[in-house]
Formats: sequence, C-alpha cells, structure tokens
Amino acid sequence: MTVLHGGFLLAEQLFRPKTLAELTKSDWEHVGRPIVEALREISSAAACSQPFAWKKKALIIIWAKALQPYPITPSDTETLWQEDVFFSVGNMIPTINHTVLFELLKSLEASGLFIQLLMALPTTVCRAELERFLEHVTIDTSSKDVAFFLDVWWEMMKHKGNQQDPLLSQFRTMAHKYLSSSDEFSHPPKRFKSDPDVCPTMPLLAMLLTGLKQIQDRIRCPGMRCCALANLADMLTVFALMEDDPQEVSATVYLDKLATVISVWNVDTQNPYHQQALAEKVKEAERDISLTSLARLPSETILVGFESLRSLLQDRALFREPGLVLKLLEAVMDVSATDRAVPRPQIKQVIDLILECHAHLSLPDKNKVLSGVLLSWGRKGLSEKLLGHLEGFQEDLNTTFNQLAQSASEQGLAKAIASVARLVILHPESTVKKVCSMAVVNLGTHRFLAQILTAFPALRFTEEQGPNPSTTFVVSCLKETVWTKFSTPREEKQFLELLRCLVSPVKPQGIPVAALLEPDEVLKEFVLPFLTLDVKEVDLSLRLFIQTLEANTCLEEYWLQTCSPFPLIFSLCQLLDGFSRFWQLPREKRCLPLDGKDLVIHILERLCEVVSANAETFSPDTWVKSLSWLHRKLELLDWTVGLRLQSFFGGHFKCEVPATLFEICKLSEDKWTCQAHPRYGPGTGLLAWMECSSVSSGISEQMLALLVVDVGNPEEVRLFSKGFLVALVQLMPWCSPQEWQCLHQLTRRLLETQLLHVPYSLEYIQFVPLLNLKPFAQELQLSVLLLRAFQFLCSQSCHNWLPVEGWSHVVKLLCNSLTNLLDSVRLTQSVGPWAQGQEQDLTQETLFFYTQTNPSVSSLLQKVNEQHFLKSIAE
Repeated sequence: MTVLHGGFLLAEQLFRPKTLAELTKSDWEHVGRPIVEALREISSAAACSQPFAWKKKALIIIWAKALQPYPITPSDTETLWQEDVFFSVGNMIPTINHTVLFELLKSLEASGLFIQLLMALPTTVCRAELERFLEHVTIDTSSKDVAFFLDVWWEMMKHKGNQQDPLLSQFRTMAHKYLSSSDEFSHPPKRFKSDPDVCPTMPLLAMLLTGLKQIQDRIRCPGMRCCALANLADMLTVFALMEDDPQEVSATVYLDKLATVISVWNVDTQNPYHQQALAEKVKEAERDISLTSLARLPSETILVGFESLRSLLQDRALFREPGLVLKLLEAVMDVSATDRAVPRPQIKQVIDLILECHAHLSLPDKNKVLSGVLLSWGRKGLSEKLLGHLEGFQEDLNTTFNQLAQSASEQGLAKAIASVARLVILHPESTVKKVCSMAVVNLGTHRFLAQILTAFPALRFTEEQGPNPSTTFVVSCLKETVWTKFSTPREEKQFLELLRCLVSPVKPQGIPVAALLEPDEVLKEFVLPFLTLDVKEVDLSLRLFIQTLEANTCLEEYWLQTCSPFPLIFSLCQLLDGFSRFWQLPREKRCLPLDGKDLVIHILERLCEVVSANAETFSPDTWVKSLSWLHRKLELLDWTVGLRLQSFFGGHFKCEVPATLFEICKLSEDKWTCQAHPRYGPGTGLLAWMECSSVSSGISEQMLALLVVDVGNPEEVRLFSKGFLVALVQLMPWCSPQEWQCLHQLTRRLLETQLLHVPYSLEYIQFVPLLNLKPFAQELQLSVLLLRAFQFLCSQSCHNWLPVEGWSHVVKLLCNSLTNLLDSVRLTQSVGPWAQGQEQDLTQETLFFYTQTNPSVSSLLQKVNEQHFLKSIAE
C-alpha cells in the first residue's frame, strides 16, 4: 500500500492549496493521474498474482476512506483503530470525496469491481452510494461517463453475489459501523421504497433506468445506443424472471426484442459499419445475447437458444474473442448443470465450437479465458460440470504430454503451448499437476515444461475457497503432486531447477512468459515450515533457500520484507542451535547431517548481508526494535549462535560469552560481557575459546590475538598444549567441516607462533632413517596431534560417547585433515631448494610416514615397516 499512499500524496501536492475533499470532475484530469498510475502499478506488480484481487483491496480502502465520517474525533479514532480493519491503511490517505472514488473507477474501467463492492454494502448504504454515482454522472456528462454508466448497468444485471469473500464481508461490516455514526445513511432515498419481497437488485435497476432518462440526450454514438438497447433487452429477461410465471416470456419474444437492437443499427445509415453482416453488427455493438439469462429460462426457451447457437456455426469466426468465448462457456455450463432437456450431442457440438474458437485466440487472449475459467469454476475448470461431455480427456492428456516429453525443444514450444492451452481450460488441476510431475521425473524436461507453464500467467491464481486462501494454485499443485515425494537426488535437483525457472522464467523468442512464483512465496511455502532438524525435507529446503536468495538479490524491490526477515533469521538461528546437541538427538530427529551446518551458516551470513544492505527500508525506530527483538530471542539459544550475528547487530549489543573465557583472554568490557553458563565450570575457558575460534576465520584471528599465554614460560606452554588437546577432542565431534577447517588453521597458527608445543613421538624414530625433517616440522607436529586426538577418542573412556554416525563423522574430519597434510607435504617437497638430488628419498620418506604407497616404489621391507607402524598405533 506504500505505492497507493505515494500516489495520493502526489495528487494532493498537485491540487494545493485545495484539498482532495474539494475535487470536482473537471479537476480530475490534472490531479488524478498519480492515483491512477499507483493503482495500475499495484496491479502490474501483482500481474501474475491476481491483479483483480489487489485492485479490489485498494479500491475497498479508498471507498472506506470516502465513507469515513469527517471530521474524526480522538475517541472515534481510537474506536476505528480497534474495529475498522481498513482504517490503519486508509489513515495514510488524505481525506477524499466521492468524486475521487467515481473518477478513479471510471479511469480504471472498473465497472465490475464497482458493482461487486456496491452490492456488498448494506441496503441503505448501497442505494445512497448509487444515488451519489448517478448524481455524479449527470453533472457535466461526457462520453466516458456514458460508457462507464452503460458498463455499470450491464455489470449489475449479470452480478452474482459472493457471500464467501472475506474482503467483501469486512467491507460490509465496516459500512454497518459507519451507519450508526452518521445521519447521512439514516434514511434511504425517498424516491425508492424498500420492498422486502423484491430481489434487492430490482430497486437499483430502477434507479439506473431513471439515470438513463437523465442522460439519454448524451448517448449519441451509435455503438453506445446499441449498448443501451442491448441492456434494455437484457432487462426484459431480468424482470421476466421475477414474474410469478416466467414461462409467459418465450424465447421468440426475447429474440424479437433483441432484434430491435439490430433494427436500430440498420436504420442508422451514418454508422460506418452499416454494411457489415448481422452477426458482426451485434459484435460491434459490444453486446451479445445474455446467454446466462437464457439458461435460467424454461426448457423450451433453452432449446430455442441452442438452435440459435447452432445456426451461428457458419459464422464461428466472429466468436474468436475472449469475452464471447467465456460467455459461451458460462451458458453451456449453466445448461449442462440445470436442465437435461438439451440433447447431449447438441451440448457436445457447442463445446467443440467453443474450443475451436478458443484455439484461434492469441496467447494473451487464451490467458484471459483461462483467468475467467479459474475465477468462475476454480481448479477443476470445465470438467466440474462438463466431465460427461469430455470423453477421452485423460487419454488425450497422457498422449499430449508423452509427445511433449519426446520432443522437448524450443522449436516446438509454440505448438506445445497451443496443445496445453486447450487442456488447461478443460481441467486446470490435472494439466498443471501433469506438468509438475513430468518436470521432476523426466530427465532434462524441466526447463521446457516450465516455459510452457510460464506462458500462462493466469495460472497465478489464488483459490479464495481453498483450504489455504493465501496459497496460489501452482504452489498447491506442486505440493500435492511432487513435494515430499521425491525418490532420488536427481528428482530433487530437477525440482530445484523447475522452481528456478518458475521464479525467473527463461524467455523464449516471440512468446510472452511471466513468473508463476515469487521468491517470498517459495520461502513461505517450501522453506520456512521445514527449517527443523527432524523434518526430512530440511536439506532440500535449505538448498532451495540459498538458490532463491542468491538468484533474486538483484531485484529492484526488497522482496524479503514480505517474508518478515527478522523472524526468518531467527528460524535459521534455531536450526543452528539444534546442532549444539546434535549427537544427543535420536537418529530419526537428525534428518540433516552435521555437514549441512555449513550450508545453514552460509545462508544465515548471506541473509544478514541482504537485510543489512536494505536497512534503509526500515524506519530507524523499527530497525532498532527489530534488532532488540532478535537479540532477546537469541538469549534462549546456544551462546555461539549470537556470536555469529555480531557484525549484523552493528555494535548495538556486547558479545555475550561464558565467564571462563575471560580467564584466558584479554577481553574488552566495552565489547564483551560475561554470562553464567552451567556447562562452563572452572577450567573450561580454553574450550570456550576454541568454540569462539571455530565460528569463523575472522573471529579465530581475533581470539588468537586476545589469548593470554606466556611463550617464554615452558610450563605454561606445556599446560596450554595439554588443555588444547583435551578441548580439541571435546569439540571435534560437533564441528562441521568448515568449523573443523577453522580449527585446523588455528592449530597451524599456534604452532607457527610457538604457543602450542607438540613433541615428536619416540615411536616414530625407529621407523625413520636419519633424514632432514625440519622442512616438515609443522606437518609432523600436526600429525602427532591428530594421532593423539585419535588415540584419545579410541580410549575406553570415550567408547560410549557417540553413536555410530558420530564416530563416522570424526573419522571423516580426521581423514580430511590428513589429506590436507599430504597436500602440504607435497607442496613443501616440490618448492624446497633442498629437494634437488633427494627427491627419491624424500618421496619414500613422506609416503612411508603417512602410509601412502607409491606404485613405483615397492619393497618387502616397506610393507613390513608399514604393518609394524599401524600395529603400534592400534596398540
């Protein structure tokens, strides 16, 4: 709603010194443009997510503002904040009058929305508002006023109430509250008396007829005259249906009245379209027979109507227009559902005619039809009522997609889209689910099938009556068909690629496509609910998270704002917190391996970067409050989690660490503060220090600089070295590969600075010839340290410390370190100046030492030595 607010503020600036509450029709052309553009921007930004629904929300807020009592007292303001759901947003909009509302509706050509909202109002308010509209139209009536009036009239005749729409219900409730606070609506217009026995539409139509008389002299264009006469012809049906015996109105009489419209057209010789054929004249008049009204008439009339459709088979080309196709579909659906007097072959003939007309539409027009089908009949489409007339649909569906899978190429994309366009209006749900399933199962088809889906932006449709009103149709199909049902890693990979293409469509040449998923929608539906260690989809959700985050960081709009970024950050922190007790969890609650911790950390860091870079989208007060909220929540988690967010907090809070860390580090009290942690008793300072060091290489360097160890005191170095080994063993099983790498680099730095002392073991000497091992001193010390850690872990005191998976993880970390050692040895050997002339000996020595056998060097003695060496380690 920020865009809407901006549009009104700009309009208010253009109209100063006057206020928008004083605006007249003549002022609108100069002042109204920013408001219209704001509404269009809202609709276009949500073009793939039901622009109609977004426009409806915006217009409800504007209408509520126009209805709001003025001036508002402080007590009224307090009441409105609590009871009016539209007040908080509408309060940002300047005070307006009804001229702003009606001119905006006219500029947007939103006659359908106007009637939908009008009919949602309480009866008294509804009539008063329509009276206002008619007064507005009759003042300085322009051709645009006439056109909008005729559209409003026609929309009212075909209006069908939607009692389930929560927005309309809230709008009605709000208007009821205003009734009690305003004398304006205390009495309905005197000219129109309420009759409880009459349909509520009848008095309103009577008001419109009165309005028509007032502006009839302004209806000069032949096309508008025909529209008015067509509306009058439809009125005949509407009033006839209210009679006690509607059978008195036969189809012949109805069609005769419609012929009057044509006769008026025919006598108008000045009309440039005078010489065109009869059917085309009806089309140019922009009105057709109200087939939906005919469908409600008795069986005899319905039959006459379908003989007239059959007679138009010869002129089917004239029906290749999305509005007409939809009206024909509505008629067939109503006839099929309400009356069995029409023979099945005739219904089938009409369906075939409609599908043929649909096939000749352009792709944008096909999307208009699909949008209408989804809005009218939901995910089942035409199959809901016409399934009996759609023999062979499932077979046709399977055949079509089998052919698509075999010929997936950009050359055949247009043909593939045309084939799917027919299927998707017949049964949207089956068609979209078939695409989703094939895109995941069939190797390499995801991109091609995604291009087909994104050619139908109308599929970005939200089912208001569905189980989850906020979930779009495509998301529902994905969740019901493939999500949580993957059988191989390849299927998971194809799913990730499919979602990437649906969020950021690949644009083929000459075919318009649009995103069917928004990045925030992907996070809300496929990531956030699964960010816990005990959910088997957590690994896939994390991969989807980073894919979405990295693919959409360049978007102009800060889309993460709609995902509530601070709770999102906290969800990742909770996941990290789970790793602090990873091996204590039952096996079934460890669905993400410890290696996955690195991915969580990477996502958290990337997310914090993006949120920090967009901090200006928050007000300063909101930003500080959000940081404080997050900091309070982190107090419930492992202390190392908060340490990872210190740069994100930007110095607002001190680093909170166990008190024992202060015993071995020179920590500034300006930046660090101690907290009591039950797990950190006396002598655990070194463990806390190593936990800090494993967080990142940056913090590791900081910890090394703050460490208090007297290098000149051999006893202190020796005690530190022993403690280091114990802390290393304690921490290793809970380290991710990246954290272990940090500790590996820290160990090297400690050896370089001589803060860590690891003596060569005597057991090595009996196997090592008298060679110069000084170039490998650090590698030897690291090797001994890893050996000691391994022996410690293999001791009796640790035998029941970890589950089997935990020991496997430890071995994996040790193997990675040994691999790094070997790489380091090879590098040292290749660049050392002493390597000249000793290459063979050094190669044998290093390979022997690390039990790596060189195929070119093999001897019985070497094998015996290796066996003896391994046996000594095992003992």
